[in-house]
Amino acid sequence: MKLITERDKIRGVAEAWKRQYFHCNNRKWGGTLKRPSTEEVYSNLLALDTKTATPEDVAKIIGNGSWARLTCNDCRKDVKAVVECGEEPDYESSTANLCVDCLKVALGLLEGAK
Repeated sequence: MKLITERDKIRGVAEAWKRQYFHCNNRKWGGTLKRPSTEEVYSNLLALDTKTATPEDVAKIIGNGSWARLTCNDCRKDVKAVVECGEEPDYESSTANLCVDCLKVALGLLEGAK
């Protein structure tokens, strides 16, 4: 299990972008339908002050809010922090991100089963 905060997402967004769009084998940046060059986005993300930047700042650079958004997998609310439970996230992993309210409900269910 690990804690993931909104600030963690913002701090890691530039490297996540690079992992997604920089092709190590040919040392070139890929493109998207809206952006022929993803390298400029990466440069703009690197320029963010990750201590003060908001998810909205990230969204302005990328064009959508998904890269800095934290959503609870149970209640589906956007939240400031989640606990990642289960396997390391991957294509076929069993992983869930849960907010504090849903964790409290889960704990209550377990305590009720005693």
